[in-house]
Amino acid sequence: MQMYSAFFTGSRVYGVPRPDSGLDLVVWCGTEREWANELFDAIRQPQTPEDHHPNYREQNMQSYRQGNLNIINCNSPTEWYIWKEGTERCRRQAPISRDRAIEIFKAVREEVRR
Repeated sequence: MQMYSAFFTGSRVYGVPRPDSGLDLVVWCGTEREWANELFDAIRQPQTPEDHHPNYREQNMQSYRQGNLNIINCNSPTEWYIWKEGTERCRRQAPISRDRAIEIFKAVREEVRR
């Protein structure tokens, strides 16, 4: 398996984390789905619907929670860009609320769609 890049995002990077806040890791394994599946097979046993983070199900993204670690796999270069750019914008304004982070990521998504 080849992993191209990874970075942390979420409240532990740019927000005000709560005690139960997870650590969000965004990974880019390319567009080869089997690479991403290999990564997730290595970290999760067994897979259940609860393994998928609810915030990413609606975006058709792979996301798995292993304890306090939430791993988000970007399935396309566009998704990678949105996560990377959104995280950088949030970091520049840190610390920010969860609602503000959602606004920033929404704005990045809208910019990409234009």
